[in-house]
Amino acid sequence: MSIIYSLIARGTTVLVDYTESTGNFQQITSSILHKIPLHDDTKCTYVSGSYHFHVIVDDGLIYLCMADEDFGKRQPYAFLEEIKRRFVNSSLKQRARSAHAYEFRRDYGQVLASQMSLFSDPGHDDTDQISKVRREVNEVKDVMTQNIEKVLERGEKIDVLVGKTEELDHSSQVFHRQATRLRKKMWWQNKKMCLILLFVLAVIIAAIVLTVLGMEGKLHV
Repeated sequence: MSIIYSLIARGTTVLVDYTESTGNFQQITSSILHKIPLHDDTKCTYVSGSYHFHVIVDDGLIYLCMADEDFGKRQPYAFLEEIKRRFVNSSLKQRARSAHAYEFRRDYGQVLASQMSLFSDPGHDDTDQISKVRREVNEVKDVMTQNIEKVLERGEKIDVLVGKTEELDHSSQVFHRQATRLRKKMWWQNKKMCLILLFVLAVIIAAIVLTVLGMEGKLHV
C-alpha cells in the first residue's frame, strides 16, 4: 500500500509530477484534469478498479495523488495537504500562474518524491509531522467519490497498469544493449568508409606520382 503517483497542475497543465512506477495512470490523470472544476475549492476522489485518485483544488491549482484502494483516504489527503502547504509557502506559487508544463520538475520533483516516501511508510504513521498535518486535514469521510468511468466521456473500462521499477530497469537495459550494438555497427561502417577513402586517395596519389615520374622520364630522354 502506497502513494504511487502525484502531481500539481494548473487546470490541464501539469507543473510537476513524480512516480517510481510505470503505467497508463498518467494518461488517466490527464483525462481527470479535464473534468475537474476550478471555480470552487474542493476535495474529491475518483475510483478506477483498485486505485483511487485523490484531488484537492485550491486557489485554481490542482493537487492530485494516486494510491491503492486499501491505503484509505486519510493518509493520501494528509500528503496532499502537506505538499500544498509547502508549495504555497514557496516562491513557485507566484510563478504557477504563467509556468509552462513540467517547469517545476527540477525545483519541486524531489519534494514530491520525499513526501510520497514519508507518507507511504507505515513506520512514520505516528510522527509529529504527519500527526500535525492530520489534525489540519478536514474529515475525508464525506469527500465526494466518483467512478472514473462515469466521469470520462466514453465511459469505457480503464485498466490501471502499475508496473514495477524492475520492469522499467529491464526496459532500460534492453534499450542500452540495442544502443550499444547500434553504436558498434555505426563505428564499423564509419571505419570501413574511412579505409575506402584512404584507399582511393592512395590510388589517386600513386597515379599522380606515376604520371609525374613518367613526364620527367620523357624530358630526360
